[in-house]
Amino acid sequence: MGKISGDDFDRLNRAYRRRAKEVLRALDQDIEPYVERARRMVAKELDEEDAGPYRDARRGPKKRKSPAGKTPVKAAPTVDCPRCETPNDEDAIWCKSCGERVAPVECEACSTMNDPDASFCKKCAAPLGAEASQDDEDDEAAEEERA
Repeated sequence: MGKISGDDFDRLNRAYRRRAKEVLRALDQDIEPYVERARRMVAKELDEEDAGPYRDARRGPKKRKSPAGKTPVKAAPTVDCPRCETPNDEDAIWCKSCGERVAPVECEACSTMNDPDASFCKKCAAPLGAEASQDDEDDEAAEEERA
């Protein structure tokens, strides 16, 4: 099998495009009965008379009233644990379920806030957390051996 000529390519390209259009038309005909039903369901869900594609976008979605004049209670912001995905309070340092750190880690060298699971600072590449103290201990041990 090798390359095809430009004429053969053009002929095949036209044939494939023609066939693709036929398939798309057939698919459109197959879903046609469901399109109107879907539009009605969307209109009912949005509680609007016309939820069609030409609805005035400036109006925006119709706002629903809260029941009996009650104001909705907003949930407190949470932080999901990277290990177990448990929602934790926004100011939590450790996950209440698995104990994984969820609070950002501040780099001692440049004060940049890093992801809780970061091993190195994203700005200056300094080691973070336990690795930083372990490296310091290793450096001190090496200096003592040299002395």
